[in-house]
Amino acid sequence: MAFVVALPHAAEPSPSRASLNGLDGINFFNAAMLAGFGPYVAVYLAEQKWTQENIGFVLTASGLAGLLALMPGGELLDTVRSKRALAALGASLVAVTALAIGIWPDFPVVFTALALHGTTGAFLGPAIAAISLGVVGHLALPEQLGRNQRFAFRRIADRDRAHGPDWIFDDVPSDVPDRCRAWPPTVRCTRCDSSSRH
Repeated sequence: MAFVVALPHAAEPSPSRASLNGLDGINFFNAAMLAGFGPYVAVYLAEQKWTQENIGFVLTASGLAGLLALMPGGELLDTVRSKRALAALGASLVAVTALAIGIWPDFPVVFTALALHGTTGAFLGPAIAAISLGVVGHLALPEQLGRNQRFAFRRIADRDRAHGPDWIFDDVPSDVPDRCRAWPPTVRCTRCDSSSRH
């Protein structure tokens, strides 16, 4: 009895350097936006004389909105053909919510902005994973996902260093650096060529 083993996706072309650099940039800058958003918002709102109950309420609402948006976010990701556009939309939503919280720190605006921010997480991370799949293919996906995480954590480490890049923003409110860094992922999304290999 002979067994024939077929290797799926054996002839996948290698991705371009520009596509890989674009993916690295998306992960690097998204980590700057998403990793410390909740803690920094809590500190910022406390500086604005918010009560602990109200801060906890809006942060909990953000988390619940993210949980409730997981299934619709997955459906949206499966339906939308352009994963890059969806990732750019997610990065833009995070930027807009950060700006809204910084400019109008009153309850209805912050509640709405954090609910939008929470729903963004339902499709932004999976969209980046889908872009990664389209760029590198099935066989190289595990290695690329590891690379995505390395670049995300590299950004978080830069942020936490005593004299990292945030020293430039020492004289401005703590939420401004995140707002300033929210636009590079949107630009980086346009550099990934994920010509549907999946």
